[in-house]
Amino acid sequence: MNAWPWLSMVCVASLALPAEAQAQQPKAPTQGSAQLKLTSDAACQLKLNGKPMGALSAGVPKTFGLPPGPVDVACAGSDATLAQAREQVQLVAQETQSLRLRLRWVATADGVVDKTQHLLWTRQDNGSDVDWAGAAAWCEGLGQGWSLPSRAELEGLTASAAGETTPCHGAQCKAPALFTLSSYWMWSSDRNADGKAVYHYLHTGHTQSSPADYKLNARALCVRPE
Repeated sequence: MNAWPWLSMVCVASLALPAEAQAQQPKAPTQGSAQLKLTSDAACQLKLNGKPMGALSAGVPKTFGLPPGPVDVACAGSDATLAQAREQVQLVAQETQSLRLRLRWVATADGVVDKTQHLLWTRQDNGSDVDWAGAAAWCEGLGQGWSLPSRAELEGLTASAAGETTPCHGAQCKAPALFTLSSYWMWSSDRNADGKAVYHYLHTGHTQSSPADYKLNARALCVRPE
């Protein structure tokens, strides 16, 4: 008979504690896993390899841990005007791949389409300094209904960029990267009661007015109905 039974109990307890503590420790990440970072330009319902993965909000990235290999990415628009964005990606172990899904803004041979507003934009601006009258003439000269955008249309462009930017004369403009811009100042078709012409800063999202003969860094980006 053990003369000190309490000693055995202490020894068993001391041996058990490390095992319990170890069981409570967080598990290490699975070796060989990959990450997929997704961003959408419009709200949509996401599926990865056919499996529902919840909703993506416009401009809000989500990252998913997945096994390496091919992944079918599909996101159906919540707006009836938006169809579905679908992409195939190949994930590599221990790497993060980023993908932007385009439901609202789509590049075509004719320009950049805003599917929500049913507008077609020129992919590039006119490329050089131009006053308000010259900007309007440049757009009209393209024919096929092209014109300067309204103030509201320019403001809608920057507001719907969903966190995306594109380079523009040393700055970053709030617009889909599908655009190629040579400046951040774009004339609108609007004029104030005092005769000043309205323009929009694409890098800040602000709208202001200026004498119509001003031209330094001013550009024409044109629009027409889709």
